Amino acid sequence: MRLLIAVCVMWIGLATSNADSSQRLQKMEQIMKDLTKQLVTQQFYVEERIRSDGDSGIKQVRRISTGTDTYNSETTSAVHSHPNYKDVIGFGEVNVVLNGVEFRTRHNDYSLVMPSHHANAYHVTEKIPYPQVPPSVLAKSTVPEQIAEMKEYFRAFRLQNYTIRNYGNFFKPVLCYLEGNWEWNTNHLHEPFHSETHHLDAESYDALVDKVRLNSYTGMSDQHQNVAYLPKKIMDIDENGNPRYAQWNYRILCNPLNHVDLKVFKPIDDIAFRMSRKYNMSTYTRTDEARFTVAAEPHRATFNQREGYGMFEDKAYARGVLDNLMHQVPGANNYRGGQQDTEFNETALYADLGHERRENTARYHREYRLHHGMQFNQRGFSDNNLWVAQTHQNRVASITLRSCKTVGTLKTNCTSTTEKFTYAIPLEIIYLNPLHSWNPYKLEMKNETMVAENGRTGDAHNAHLAYNGISPSQFYQTPSEFFGNTAGQEVGVLDPSGSIHRVMASGIQTILPNIPGVGVVRQRWPIYPLHREGDSVGKEADALLEMMNHMSSMSTLYQAPTVQGKHDTVKPDLQFRLNPSQTDPPGPHDHEFFVSASDWEDLINKNVMVRVQTSPSEGSQEESHSHYLELALDRHTHKPVINKCDEQNHHCWDGHREFEEVTYPLF
Repeated sequence: MRLLIAVCVMWIGLATSNADSSQRLQKMEQIMKDLTKQLVTQQFYVEERIRSDGDSGIKQVRRISTGTDTYNSETTSAVHSHPNYKDVIGFGEVNVVLNGVEFRTRHNDYSLVMPSHHANAYHVTEKIPYPQVPPSVLAKSTVPEQIAEMKEYFRAFRLQNYTIRNYGNFFKPVLCYLEGNWEWNTNHLHEPFHSETHHLDAESYDALVDKVRLNSYTGMSDQHQNVAYLPKKIMDIDENGNPRYAQWNYRILCNPLNHVDLKVFKPIDDIAFRMSRKYNMSTYTRTDEARFTVAAEPHRATFNQREGYGMFEDKAYARGVLDNLMHQVPGANNYRGGQQDTEFNETALYADLGHERRENTARYHREYRLHHGMQFNQRGFSDNNLWVAQTHQNRVASITLRSCKTVGTLKTNCTSTTEKFTYAIPLEIIYLNPLHSWNPYKLEMKNETMVAENGRTGDAHNAHLAYNGISPSQFYQTPSEFFGNTAGQEVGVLDPSGSIHRVMASGIQTILPNIPGVGVVRQRWPIYPLHREGDSVGKEADALLEMMNHMSSMSTLYQAPTVQGKHDTVKPDLQFRLNPSQTDPPGPHDHEFFVSASDWEDLINKNVMVRVQTSPSEGSQEESHSHYLELALDRHTHKPVINKCDEQNHHCWDGHREFEEVTYPLF
């Protein structure tokens, strides 16, 4: 503001003495409008700068430790467990980037809630129900018999084996995600989502910013981790030149899924964490810090029963399992709200060639198509993790574009387009299990005060100190005999008759304690993306890490030999080119595509169909396009052919029918 005043004073001083005061005032107002517009542009520049630095994803977590090497401090995991709570999912403070907006959360510890199925009001939610106890468990007459039967369900889930028990209805996956958006600013602070343990500790957004500024200036941290940095910006300027402010906010929700096999998860190496703990990969995957990637195609993944996760080849893909899962998640319109994105006479279509329908842009997606399958567009310029959802909620800040076209020499037609979007990234998939509902000792749910009254501490061997029932924050109902070594984890709880029982926490955990005869069962599968993964240097580092971890099999990629003797080596992808098309439009052009060596071998030897996306053709925005090919063996010649192109039989709409391998012979 001082800068604006100084500019105005300087302008007045330079004004001629006979200038009309009204005219000067109008010019001053115009200067103020221009400066405000420039401020909007500067804010946009900051976001664009962040967008070019990397993808949407987690950037940092709170530092707890340090060391002689950089990797001795925390990396990116904020996952932890509060199993004594009935409805708390442990997730700490994180720095996050969503579509170029960088912010810092409070300590999250979110609850198991989903958008409302019944109302489309802004941020209305409802609880996610837990799975029921299998009837075959309840049919057992004694607790030891129930324990034995319940273990069989966990063994079936752990081994992904339905022949042991049909566990599908009792281990239900939910996808939990972080959502953020700009809201029209009222300065009235409201909690973005419920947490049993944390809340934003401020009376207004301005007061919240002041607390964060003080903490940053002094290096202090909020004792209860109840502050967050949520930026504010000028979103728009009205017709009178007044700025309209928008406040950034976020929340964490979950969405129930129908079925997700464990084979689609594969660990992502966190070499910094492994180095700091000296862990091998097997040990690393049994920690809270482990992070996983999701397979592109589930039918190409296999389940490793020993390790408890999937094995599949890393590959580029156009649309995969994660896209299908995220598309089940609604934005701010909730489940009942649908919407279509129509801009400049173009309607966004569903990004799957097998479904010729308009995209429900109120669900989270990161790609769409136009021109009835000719062109696929990605949301964002270079953000792999930009899932967006359109909304009509009044609270969500909008942006308006006015576009004018001159018709002939006299008439100008102008149209306005106003858009509202929210953004999201996946955090984790959690498998809810029957332990949340199984209460074989019929322990009574009470309030926290009653459970711990008269100094009760949950002593497992003293009825006078055992908990008097259970509560949402003292949620202990699983018999300790269900698990193996329970030293220091079991508590004593009185049933309604006054008998003491040794029980374990039954809330959500990242990894359950060892179950004899079953082993270790992971309940939470973190899949959150990282901001740095979109940086070109980060991509190089990840590629180098992969080469170092598999030095023998990737020795052919090194410029100098790294190992001696015979060994299997990675084979390069095969490059192909569609025979040129002369169809006009779009005009003469061709496409290239790549197939991994393993996929090609499966096609040749097992007739396993291969699906690939071609490179885009060169040309104008209207003419540029890609194709989605399905390759198979010809039934007569047994040679690879195009089985489908863009879900059409044998040839593409623009005339491509055959392809040839591209080779680079040595001279």
